[in-house]
Amino acid sequence: MSDPKSKISGTDTNFRLFGNWLSVPEILSALLLSFGSAATVRAETPAESFAAAEVLLHKGVYEEALAGYRDFVSRFPDDWRAAQARFTAAFILQKKLKRPEQAREAYETVIQCNATSPLARHAQYHIAEAYEQGGETQKAIREYRQFLKKAARHARVAGVKNKLEFLDRLSQGQPDAERPGWAYRIERKQWRKSQLPPLEPGEKRQRKGLNK
Repeated sequence: MSDPKSKISGTDTNFRLFGNWLSVPEILSALLLSFGSAATVRAETPAESFAAAEVLLHKGVYEEALAGYRDFVSRFPDDWRAAQARFTAAFILQKKLKRPEQAREAYETVIQCNATSPLARHAQYHIAEAYEQGGETQKAIREYRQFLKKAARHARVAGVKNKLEFLDRLSQGQPDAERPGWAYRIERKQWRKSQLPPLEPGEKRQRKGLNK
């Protein structure tokens, strides 16, 4: 798909790669970087550097993708993609490489450097989740409560409230505590439906994933 802006000037040379508008040379450079060695090939522009890291992520080479995002942030800390690069690096550490302590530090960097970004609220949630996954219940409770204060309208609020109820029971040593996954899914589905406009008589809702 071409960039709508390029049509205004009469040129049609930009394409979308993983959510970023790039020229053909930038795309080729990003692909070359993803197959090359950092010692022999290095991106010249923020767009090339970020796209190269995205390609590595989608290829599933997580250590290299992590290095790519970190390199991007170190070279272009003020670029508009820096918040996404910091968050994705933290996400790789938590979800793909299973390094919760490093992930928490990386998420904290997102909050410190990009406090006004919506990703800061996501980072707060994942800090709490990482503590929960590591069995540090009291720290998880503290961070989930911080999340509720900062993101009262976030889609995860209902699930976090259920998590807190579960973790409170768990911290009190109640053996019948059950994880609230089912309750979270039901309340998230109800929240998503509440954000949709009302249906006209006889109209059917067609919304991907809504009934899952």
